[in-house]
Amino acid sequence: MPATDHCANLVELMSRPPLDAFPQQRRLLDSVGVTLIQADLGPYDFSDVPLPEQVLHVPLNNALVWWNRGSGWNLAPGLLDHCLLDPPDTQTEWRTSQVERVLLISWSVSTARTFIEPFGHKDLDVFAPLAERTFFDPLIVELARHLWREAGAESSTTLLAEQAFYALLSSLLRSALTAPRWGDNSTPVGLTDRQLLLALDYLHAHLTETITLADLAAATHLSPYHFARQFKHSTGRTPHQYLIQLRQQKAQRLLTTTDLPLAQVALAAGLGSQSHMTHVFRRLLGLTPFEVRRRR
Repeated sequence: MPATDHCANLVELMSRPPLDAFPQQRRLLDSVGVTLIQADLGPYDFSDVPLPEQVLHVPLNNALVWWNRGSGWNLAPGLLDHCLLDPPDTQTEWRTSQVERVLLISWSVSTARTFIEPFGHKDLDVFAPLAERTFFDPLIVELARHLWREAGAESSTTLLAEQAFYALLSSLLRSALTAPRWGDNSTPVGLTDRQLLLALDYLHAHLTETITLADLAAATHLSPYHFARQFKHSTGRTPHQYLIQLRQQKAQRLLTTTDLPLAQVALAAGLGSQSHMTHVFRRLLGLTPFEVRRRR
């Protein structure tokens, strides 16, 4: 990876090309030096620059994102409930052909060290397992979303936002201390990056068609039984749940970007009928398709 300069913080990085061209919302929690940026990024192919901060990547949609810190390309974060922690002073290459909606949360090295010292840790390497590969943790995702809400709510106090941040940091430390290290003698469970990419490519390519477990297993050269188990371990969802979520996301994009009738949106997204689409939206979003369109 080529040598590069440094940025003072996440805000400066996101203000540089090519990232400055993408839609962004920013919220600051100055009392503890926390920056939150929600952005729709991509397509892109670029190398970022080292930051003197830890940065948590929290995907808010499903997208195929690749990253490389010099030892080879890895798939992620880009999957819902799968996060990645960037260590300070680290350069990463990023690549995707899709649009990734992501919540980025950064904090200073001194903030992190002050937090971990009472737990008997002095080196930020304690967080290393969360930086080696993406990690599946729905609780951390929900805490990150909660922090975003508290940091932007007019009725919220600084104390509530600070409590939300420290709850997030505590969960990150717990997850890091219990996560397996990649490089020991343990065998990782779940699909390889290549197998997961093959499965996701198949889902996207056949989104409006009937997809069976046997189809996905064949695409990854696994038996249906082993594919189903390993897919759920890698994504936190069954293949069927993941497929329905992809279809719901496509329908939501069509609802907010086109004037297609609801029945046509349902067919174009692979949801079959308007009534089935309404059922899916109520279950996943708590809203009807009509309400989603009205809010655009």
